[in-house]
Amino acid sequence: MNSPELFAEFKSLLTQLDIDIRVEKGNFKGGICRVENSWVCLLNGNTSLPARLKLLGAILAEMDLSSLFLLPAVRDRIG
Repeated sequence: MNSPELFAEFKSLLTQLDIDIRVEKGNFKGGICRVENSWVCLLNGNTSLPARLKLLGAILAEMDLSSLFLLPAVRDRIG
């Protein structure tokens, strides 16, 4: 699975977990935070795709994914 496909799968998982994903440019690393009653995952638009994948993999590793179907290639990249 190539990087753009993996990025799409990670985004799909976050959407299924009801987490909004935003890509913004600025001076920050990115991560997940709570805004009012919703979870938001912020990704820095200035970072590379591999760096975004690493961050999303780390975020997803902290989530309960037991109720979601994960492709084996996606499961291998989480954590």
